[in-house]
Amino acid sequence: MSFWPLAKSLTDLLVASRALGPLVELGCGRGEFARRLEALGLPIVLLDRDRNALSVARALSLSAGAACGTVQELPLQDASVGAIACSNLLRHCRESWERVGEECERVMAEGALFVVLEDDAEDEAVAASNYRLTLDLLASADPTRGPALAASEIERLCTPRFGEAILSGSCQNELEIDDAQLPLRWLAARELDAQQRLALERLTRRVERYGMSYGRYFYRVYRRGSPCAA
Repeated sequence: MSFWPLAKSLTDLLVASRALGPLVELGCGRGEFARRLEALGLPIVLLDRDRNALSVARALSLSAGAACGTVQELPLQDASVGAIACSNLLRHCRESWERVGEECERVMAEGALFVVLEDDAEDEAVAASNYRLTLDLLASADPTRGPALAASEIERLCTPRFGEAILSGSCQNELEIDDAQLPLRWLAARELDAQQRLALERLTRRVERYGMSYGRYFYRVYRRGSPCAA
């Protein structure tokens, strides 16, 4: 099984975008997604405000560049980026989206891609999976982590700025056991209360025995310079 198996249409768009500049993953966290992008041969820049997470991501993605900064003030030059990928990031910056959107437009070259990947909050199967327990633990251990966004909310945020999505889709999101250990190790390093610690122990045993299914995710791809919606 693979983590975030990218559709060929999305892969083709990302590969074509490298002529415009590197792909920047905003809020890269521990770099799980970046490792899959690296396999496409894309030049990647990892960006996160958490230096510890960035160090882990940089160690796992040896060919990627890295920058510490916030999405509200990107440490990148104007029109220097061929694609931006946001994986479960926009839930953190609903309130500052206008500023985030302005910064993304500033650094994106004409024709660059804006790729949003989000957990499918409306997928009923998610509620019965290990993934739901992981999300609950992550949310309780990290107060800055907002609830998942629905596809309609992503469209409400992005369409006025970037125009209609040029590609949309969803896919089953699965983790191999080794990949599943990354969020568990991150959780284990947090200050958890007794109930959270017990839940983490149960989840860890389950993952070690069965692996982890992460329900479904959806993606939307926008292109800078596309006609904007009225």
